[in-house]
Amino acid sequence: MKDSTETTENNFRSTELILMLSGALDFEKKNKNKSEIELFTDKLKTVCASLSELKENNSGFYWNYYAPYFISMKENNLVETFVHIAFAASDDSNNKKWLDKHKKEVSDFFFWSKTFDWKK
Repeated sequence: MKDSTETTENNFRSTELILMLSGALDFEKKNKNKSEIELFTDKLKTVCASLSELKENNSGFYWNYYAPYFISMKENNLVETFVHIAFAASDDSNNKKWLDKHKKEVSDFFFWSKTFDWKK
């Protein structure tokens, strides 16, 4: 039996807890009028920040391969654009307007993603 304090590969328990707790913030008065996209953007920024803080003490394929992508996305202020792209297939007319208005940011995101150094 493993000690409960022992870390294991690809352990995201702390990040999962942070994400779960951030969901409670949806019900705060200051978030009452935020759209689903804005709420999801807030959550993803929180998750990315948590990955950045926790990466040093974790290991495994997902920590070494995927976590740096999301950490870099936040560091490059691309999370909001990522979320709008992720919601592109939705019927959200405000999102469609945002995407039309921010074509350069969308293009910059795709360039950043395409040129991301996965081998770091």
